[in-house]
Amino acid sequence: MEVQRYHHHTITRPILVPAVSEPLVVLILGGTARVEERTLSGAWDAYDVRVGDFFLTQSTEPYEMRWRTGTEGFDVMHAYVSLALLEQARASLWGGTRQVVALEEVSGGHDETLRSLMLLLLSELNPANTPNPLYLWGVGQALSVHLLRTYAIDAAGYRPQRLPAHRLKKAIRWMDTHLAGSFDLDAIALDAGLSPFHFSRCFKQSTGTSPLQYFLRLKMERAGHLLRTSSAPITEIALDLGYASPAHFAARFKRTMGTTPSAYRHSS
Repeated sequence: MEVQRYHHHTITRPILVPAVSEPLVVLILGGTARVEERTLSGAWDAYDVRVGDFFLTQSTEPYEMRWRTGTEGFDVMHAYVSLALLEQARASLWGGTRQVVALEEVSGGHDETLRSLMLLLLSELNPANTPNPLYLWGVGQALSVHLLRTYAIDAAGYRPQRLPAHRLKKAIRWMDTHLAGSFDLDAIALDAGLSPFHFSRCFKQSTGTSPLQYFLRLKMERAGHLLRTSSAPITEIALDLGYASPAHFAARFKRTMGTTPSAYRHSS
């Protein structure tokens, strides 16, 4: 399992949530928020969430989220449950009598058993403790059994080609640390441990866009951050992101962000 904790404030610009092979459980630990979700071409669905509410997703397609919080923000916990744990739980529950490859999608739900198990994980992972692997494995097994008992979906023959979360993160981390250079599909795929062809196909299934387009989007988001937070000339920002031509940079920025670099800086 992979467990993360975040503190969020209001985000009005949608963020992309990739589709990965492992199910993701998100538990609200503190604060309140109005969370909105949509498919990449759909209408927004809104949920008012508070402490103890959760989201469960094993989406076959990437989607977008945004949220509005109070002044205090809100705290969330993410847990990616490995497919190995789920398969072990499936075998212990049903043996070979039932095929389960997906979990129900839940947004803004409430499940006291799930909440208790997630908090046990969080407590054991407290930096003040020395986490015990056997304890964590046991809680992970219990969480996997509960997810299957409560939210399992039968879907014979369903085989989505999504990237595992750790491979997707490695690929995005590579891109993020090479924004000043050129796109290199072979290097990214090698770092993710896949062939370029298989990586490209799975990456698009996970994010809804090609690796190259995602890389260019990251460049423009980095440019937007620099325009908002620094007084560096636009030409310098363009050069720092690998654009020898400021005009080429400005055209790419407008195509991605919907406005020119200069207008974006002034509006921020």
